[in-house]
Amino acid sequence: MKLTDHLIDVVRRAGNARSKQVSGDRQQLVRGISVRGESVGAEPAGAAPEKPWLITPTVSSNPKLGTEVGVLAAYLKQLDAHSTPSMTGLSATYSDTDSSTLALFSQLYWGGDGHRLTLLAATAEVNNEYDDFLGSGQSAETRDSVHTVGFRYLTRLSAGGWFAGAQEIGRAHV
Repeated sequence: MKLTDHLIDVVRRAGNARSKQVSGDRQQLVRGISVRGESVGAEPAGAAPEKPWLITPTVSSNPKLGTEVGVLAAYLKQLDAHSTPSMTGLSATYSDTDSSTLALFSQLYWGGDGHRLTLLAATAEVNNEYDDFLGSGQSAETRDSVHTVGFRYLTRLSAGGWFAGAQEIGRAHV
């Protein structure tokens, strides 16, 4: 979930940096990203409209799972004018240890950021290969299947930033 938090933060900062001229020398910051191909704020003449899709390859390497390649695809949409952009996406990876992961996630913000919902459904087939398990000099291999679902709903209690809500995470490890 930390990756999605980071991506939402990047989108939020990019949207907050955009500005438009309002009467005279006064400028008003306009939050926003592309929504249905329409961009918020002033764009240079002839500029292509921003797209609401985020698609990127992923690469990582670690001693537990080996070298992984994958893809992250997400759709970004601002549900109302006063809320943080929401994101729904899919992430998939495959590694040289024959491990794979698949995750469907969503972070939704609406009601002027007064309501927040985070959803996750993920599965992984994990094949660990250790050349020197715990420094023992012995090699070891494990095969696991992990399935996770989770949600978190928060609602704003006051203008001071206090939230209350509910959260549930379930996991099956075979």
